[in-house]
Amino acid sequence: MGSGRCCCSVAKALLLFLLLLSPPPLFDAPPQGQVRAAGLLFPDVDECTQGIDDCHPDAICQNTPKLYKCTCKPGYSGEGKTCEDIDECDNDFNGGCVHECFNIPGNYRCMCYDGFMLAQDGHNCLDMDECLLNNGGCQHICVNTVGSYECICNDGFFLSDNQHTCIHRLEEGMSCMNKNHGCAHICKEAPKGGVACECRPGFELARNQRGCILTCNHGNGGCQHTCEDADDGPVCGCHPEYMLHSNGKTCLEREEAATELSENNATAGADVDKRVKRRLLMGKKCSSLIVDTDNLPNLPL
Repeated sequence: MGSGRCCCSVAKALLLFLLLLSPPPLFDAPPQGQVRAAGLLFPDVDECTQGIDDCHPDAICQNTPKLYKCTCKPGYSGEGKTCEDIDECDNDFNGGCVHECFNIPGNYRCMCYDGFMLAQDGHNCLDMDECLLNNGGCQHICVNTVGSYECICNDGFFLSDNQHTCIHRLEEGMSCMNKNHGCAHICKEAPKGGVACECRPGFELARNQRGCILTCNHGNGGCQHTCEDADDGPVCGCHPEYMLHSNGKTCLEREEAATELSENNATAGADVDKRVKRRLLMGKKCSSLIVDTDNLPNLPL
């Protein structure tokens, strides 16, 4: 009897000694797909793939050991279990759009006014040359303008009310037949003689009842970016990181102006316009500082 107890005690002591030399890996990382609890291994439950998480529909569920993590998707804000759409258009930069910014769930889109096309950067707007397609619908001459176009008739003709076809002057009334009738756009015979001038859509009749003043409602007033109506016609402006070109209509990238200055290259306005249109395809955003391309070496930075 006594020898049995002795052997048992020796065995326990030996086991304890071995445990002290090689303790169980309680703090080792568990195998992949398992978690450790109270020193025991259990299969890891992937709440994300099983759909038992409580992440918001606009959040991303990420499985972690023991639990999971919720993170709102790009374009949303929140702690993951609640996510709200971020209105990227609701800021001083209009989402970076030079014309119109439209918020959509989780994102936004820039759109351009009629007569413009969206640049490759998705933010800037470039003039679209309507005359390239079927002569703009003009019977005689089509002249492209920033944001629009206009039809012009050959000598001996005048533009009809539809602003596209041309009518021989012999078909006019006696008063409008005179080239010096004074109407800037449309001449119509007045009931009691004389003429009554009218303007094309997007223009307003001047105080002298002869001239026509362009408004922002027609081709964005000829402005590439922003347009504000004034007594003498539209006033153009630009978004941050752009400067107003000396033509008062298009917007010049600040880096473009700096390049012109560093090269001490006073370039003709027409040549600059071509480069502006090309480089704005990679454009950014604009300000109302005017850049005089005829005097670039004296440009204030």
